[in-house]
Amino acid sequence: MVKKYVSVLIAFLLWSCQSKQELPSSILPQNTMTAIMIDIHIAEGKTTLRGLPPDSAKLLFRVYEDSIFKKHKVNRVKFDKSYKYYSTHMDVLDKLYSSVVDSLSLREARDKID
Repeated sequence: MVKKYVSVLIAFLLWSCQSKQELPSSILPQNTMTAIMIDIHIAEGKTTLRGLPPDSAKLLFRVYEDSIFKKHKVNRVKFDKSYKYYSTHMDVLDKLYSSVVDSLSLREARDKID
């Protein structure tokens, strides 16, 4: 009985110590995703501040998004696929969003000083 528990414990330790999975080549790296998401959140804020009707706001936001994707040399399909991937890896998504929030907070503080 003890051998069984020891075997399970060793298997668990070996599994937990494995190196992290490589990011698939079709997925945007974390730093690129973070930069895009920062720009998207800024665009959302700009769109909201305009006080446009929902249909107009949606169109304007789409223009902002297209500009952001062009800036980062990414298409919507790759971004959506990457976002979906990160959504299934919550530990990584949490770190990614922490970086986004930190960046946005720093920008906000800097803008208040200027």
